[in-house]
Amino acid sequence: QSLRSVQILEAHARDMAKQLAVVMQASRPGRVPGMTELDAIERDRRYFRDVQELTEQNEALRRTVLQLREESETSSQRELTLLREDRDKQALDVKQYLSDKAEQMKVLVDTAARLARERDEAQELAQHQASCEKKEIGPQLAKLTEALEEDTRD
Repeated sequence: QSLRSVQILEAHARDMAKQLAVVMQASRPGRVPGMTELDAIERDRRYFRDVQELTEQNEALRRTVLQLREESETSSQRELTLLREDRDKQALDVKQYLSDKAEQMKVLVDTAARLARERDEAQELAQHQASCEKKEIGPQLAKLTEALEEDTRD
C-alpha cells in the first residue's frame, strides 16, 4: 500500500514537472525582431526548462551569494583592519610629536632660566664694577681737583 502511494506521488510529481516545463516554454518570449540569433540564444539561457534545472540554478545562486557574502565580509574585515592599523599608527605619531614638543618646551624653559641667571649675574657684575670704579676715581679726582686749584692760585 505504502509503496503504491509513493509510486503515485512520484508519477504525479513527474506530470507536474512536465506541465511546468510546458508552461515555462509557452511563457518564454520568442525572438524579438531586430535581435540576432546569438542574442536570442543568450536570452533563452536565462530561463530554466524544468524543475530540476530551476533547483540547480537556485542552488548555484545560493552558493554564489554565499561566496560573495564571504568575500565581502573578508574584504570588509581586511579594510577595517587596515583602517585600525592606520589609526593606531597616527595615534603613535601624534604621541611622538607631542613628546618631542614637550621636550622642546623643556629645553626652551631651561634656556630661558639660564639666560635670566646670566643676565642677573652680568647686571650684578656691572654694578659692582661701577661701584669699584667710583671708589677708585673719587679719591683720584679729589687729588686732581686740589692740584688744579693750587696751580691756579700760583
